[in-house]
Amino acid sequence: GVCKRADPPDLKNALVLLGEAQKKDGVKPNIFMYSAAIWVAEVCKDSKAAVFLLKTMRNNQCRPNAVAYDGVLSIFGAQGKLEEACSLFRLMKRDEVGPTAVTLQKLALASQKSTCPPETVVECLEGVLDQLKDYERNA
Repeated sequence: GVCKRADPPDLKNALVLLGEAQKKDGVKPNIFMYSAAIWVAEVCKDSKAAVFLLKTMRNNQCRPNAVAYDGVLSIFGAQGKLEEACSLFRLMKRDEVGPTAVTLQKLALASQKSTCPPETVVECLEGVLDQLKDYERNA
């Protein structure tokens, strides 16, 4: 199952279907197709697949939105991958995608679960705060 109600979700099949849509049917994957595949990767807790999908999306000129970024950040947050989460946040801002409340929540979760030294946590989070616009601080 590759839909939201699939139990369990099938990441391998989601990736195959995404590739087949383009190769066999000539359908260019769009934001919804990529976001759905990222969601499946998120539910499967597969950060490598989620990052791969996000990179593929960007390489295929499909501009990721906050939902796509938040899906990857969700995995990083749950796994305590703070440095990866902060790096992805910088990429998100470089792509001019505004953070959501979920974005900030997942960054906070990554900082809580991180095994990084406290000074690294502070450095990462200060970098995030430095990049937030005033109105984004109240997201």
